[in-house]
Amino acid sequence: MTLRKRSRAFLLVMAFTGIVGTVLAISAACGGDDDDSDGGDGGATATATQPQTGPATITLSSSSPITGQKDRILLVYAAIAGSGPVGQACVTITSDNFTVPATVMLEVPAGQQAPCTGSPKQAVFAKGTYTLTAGVYVGGQQTPGKQSTQTAEVAGTAPVQVKLDGAALSK
Repeated sequence: MTLRKRSRAFLLVMAFTGIVGTVLAISAACGGDDDDSDGGDGGATATATQPQTGPATITLSSSSPITGQKDRILLVYAAIAGSGPVGQACVTITSDNFTVPATVMLEVPAGQQAPCTGSPKQAVFAKGTYTLTAGVYVGGQQTPGKQSTQTAEVAGTAPVQVKLDGAALSK
């Protein structure tokens, strides 16, 4: 990885950390009704429905369950190089063996002070490479207990499916 890429990654992580400065609001603002205690997959195989004529969306799910993180918040941001976050997702982890259900990323409203507050619209993504930073937070904490970063390539107008690494976000 070149120094330039490392610098960009560092800046994105720092921007992500700064944005989550008011994570206290997450617990009250984020919903989530996935409970894997019934053995179901929590809808992780669902796909986003988006016409092929509009801008692309990014839908998140997990490649494997997130374990040992019950009652915490999964916060994911998408950013393109040189800009702040342009998409966000907030999911309440409701079990100790949690599969992230299909979750479409939402806009990050201008001037937003706390993540996942208000009623943002579905985010649309222009062509490009986006860095997705996922973190698992305990209410009131400003730094994630676990964090992972990956990229997503938006090539056109087709919805993009991203599988978060559940093992990397597990205790």
